Amino acid sequence: MGRLRLLFVIGPIAWFTLKYLALGSWTWEASTKWGILLNLGFLTVVAAVATHQAYVDHAQDFLSRWKGASRKTLQYALILPVSLGAWYYGIAADALQSRMRMQKDQVAIQILDDVHFEKITDENPQLLLENRQEIVDRQHANIEVFFSPIFYIGMATMAWSFAGLMVSAIFALIWPKIWAS
Repeated sequence: MGRLRLLFVIGPIAWFTLKYLALGSWTWEASTKWGILLNLGFLTVVAAVATHQAYVDHAQDFLSRWKGASRKTLQYALILPVSLGAWYYGIAADALQSRMRMQKDQVAIQILDDVHFEKITDENPQLLLENRQEIVDRQHANIEVFFSPIFYIGMATMAWSFAGLMVSAIFALIWPKIWAS
């Protein structure tokens, strides 16, 4: 098994392990932050290895190096949203639902509580013209969209694909300078 194929397996396994060990012991924010950093680290390593392989074949042509490196990096970047979907909508679906309920409760508290609502309307006076329950309902609908599988996995796919393209472009650009020395 090549180095890239090994990374394609080890990266998601490391992420699943991190998420499993963090489940219930870390805050949602800490778990997300370390998960993103771990995935970005593996994505960077995949891009570096793929760029090195592309450099061997196309030492003088940036576009060919980038095409070869980005193809492998994007393949890995597409594994990440699949892993995210499996975790958040399969393995840890209860944790995601709990997080969504917590977000909805926070919105209801902020809008329906007079003190919190007064602070919000200081910055957004147009909210005084609206019914508070309608504001809460609208915010709940926004939260449901944000936590929906299509939105979440779609945004993750776009973000990881973009990150993979950028990292592989940077490596394809600087790799000849690194190895030509």
